[in-house]
Amino acid sequence: MRTIQIEDAFNRFGRIRKVWVARRPPGFAFVEFEDSRDAEDSVKALDG
Repeated sequence: MRTIQIEDAFNRFGRIRKVWVARRPPGFAFVEFEDSRDAEDSVKALDG
């Protein structure tokens, strides 16, 4: 995935501070929100 795709998927939860996408090995990324409550909301919504 590209950074813009990650931002598009997560920006509905709040303001994003930073996105880091792994290249080797691929398949995961880190998303840092400005407010930790937004991070908690994203985990609740997306973690099955």
